[in-house]
Amino acid sequence: AVMLFTDGLVEGRVGPGSDRLDEDGLLEIARKHADLPAEPFVDTLIRTAQGLAADWGGLADDVAVLHLEWNSPT
Repeated sequence: AVMLFTDGLVEGRVGPGSDRLDEDGLLEIARKHADLPAEPFVDTLIRTAQGLAADWGGLADDVAVLHLEWNSPT
């Protein structure tokens, strides 16, 4: 599986000042929910990032996530 995302997620504020979710924070969320199927996984990433940023002005940019998955030939 490959996941691509825009800077809107990683630039979301998670605290006062310049505290941002950043790639490490996004990866931490992803690892916690890695067992979810693709669509709920992406929805959970976005919803969690939005929740963390809600008290600090929301996400800084628009958000896009692309999750690609393919099966090996059998």
